[in-house]
Amino acid sequence: ATAMAGLSSLSLSLLTSLLHLHDDGGSGRGSDVDGVDDDYAFPSPMAYTAVLNALRRKGRVERLEETLTNLADASRKLSQRTKDGVGVDVVAFNVHLAALCDA
Repeated sequence: ATAMAGLSSLSLSLLTSLLHLHDDGGSGRGSDVDGVDDDYAFPSPMAYTAVLNALRRKGRVERLEETLTNLADASRKLSQRTKDGVGVDVVAFNVHLAALCDA
């Protein structure tokens, strides 16, 4: 919602911090209060697509590519841990292609 409200830098910071939450191999926090392991956090397609669209509107193709790469890496890690088929939504790749066409 913050990306659509014009707060794209805040949205990008939140998305980046979520994707790099446990890059150090885990924080040792264990399970959350509700019993859900925080290591398995992955943003919804609606959230990251809005951020990618904001980057496209600003013409920041390099940052869009970096964010998309980080999303793909995080989804691969999550898929390996959970054995689920978690992937990046196809709309995110379409936004990338559109940004390349805009440039």
